[in-house]
This record gives sequence, structure tokens and C-alpha cells, in this order.
Amino acid sequence: MVIRSLRKFQGQLGQLLCVVFFLVSPISHANEQATSSRATRSSTTTTHLVTVGVCRFHLDDSLGGWIHEYPKQDIPSATYHAELKRTKLPAAVAVDFFCDTKGESEICREFCRIEKKGAHWMKWLHPDPDYRDPPEAHFTLREIKSINGKGAVSTKDETIGDEKTRARRLSFCLISPDGNVLIGKAVVDRLQGNLRREEKEVIKLLETIEFIESR
Repeated sequence: MVIRSLRKFQGQLGQLLCVVFFLVSPISHANEQATSSRATRSSTTTTHLVTVGVCRFHLDDSLGGWIHEYPKQDIPSATYHAELKRTKLPAAVAVDFFCDTKGESEICREFCRIEKKGAHWMKWLHPDPDYRDPPEAHFTLREIKSINGKGAVSTKDETIGDEKTRARRLSFCLISPDGNVLIGKAVVDRLQGNLRREEKEVIKLLETIEFIESR
């Protein structure tokens, strides 16, 4: 199951995102190659074709970034990375993508801590009264629509660990027309210093996603 594997992977993911957030050099991984992208919309916009497990989609990119796909990992994934031409941190935008098959409630609860009730999304509350999540601050939740997907984006601020490295983390859950679930995370801000948030850039990317339906 993807969910069981994701639980093991989430700790490593958090560390990876923090590192990528401050790097200005490209991400490189042994035995993996970056997928090629094709410019289709304009001279400043590139449309990437991305495959993550059973999810295939187009992503319009105006930041000049690139996609790395990792199909051979235990959990197939893809990473979007773009360097930003500015002197202040953050100097890069990085988003990690994962995919699961039908069953939006379970995967969105486990990975993003959000769930859909009726027509709306909300923060998921663990049913076990003795369960305690790590404390968090400034939790936000907003619904999002891509070209042909629907879901939600949440952000929360870290409240534990070294204050100098605490970050604001973004999670998303986007449902394809087939019912498959695209999930992912990004670090969008540092909580120390006068730094520019990247939440708008990440949401703008997500809104351009167009799923390619299975036939």
C-alpha cells in the first residue's frame, strides 16, 4: 500500500524539502534522469508532461523549472525544481509529487491531514481521543481547482525543533477526473527573518495541472 510506504518516507521527505528550499543548484540523484520538457504555450512558459505512478498530467511552468521523475523508487514520485533569480532566500521553488489510486479520503487524511465532507474540505481530526499531533500554528486550508482536477491546499507552521530552521509547510491533495489522487508537499517559507513566501508560486503551478485520463 502506498499509505504504509508513505509513512516511512515522510520523515525523509521533510528533511529533503528543507534542504532543497535553500539550494540554488539543481537536484541530482544517482541512477535517475530528469525528464525532458517542451515549450508549448509561449517563450516564457513550458508545459511539462509528468508521470507519477498512475497519475499523468501536464504542468504549465512560467518559472523556468524542470521535472525529475523517480519511477523506480518504492514510492514512484516526481520533483519540480526552479531556481529564482533573486538575492534573498528562498532562492528556489521545490514541489514533490506522489500519486495514489482511488480512495481520496484515506490518502488525504494520512498524508495531508485533511478530508472532504460533503462538498467541502476541512482539517482532519484523528478519531482516537488519545492521539496527539505535534503542535502547529497558523493552520490554513483552501480549496483549489486545476484545469480538470479538484482538491485542497493546507499550510501549517512548525512549532518544534530549532527555531532558526522552522518552516511553513504546504500540503495538497488533488483529485483527477479518474478518481486518482495526486498528493504532495513543499516548504514555502522560513519562519525566521524577513523572507518572501512562495505559497502563491506553488498554488499557481498546481492550478495549471491538467490530468491525462486513462483509457
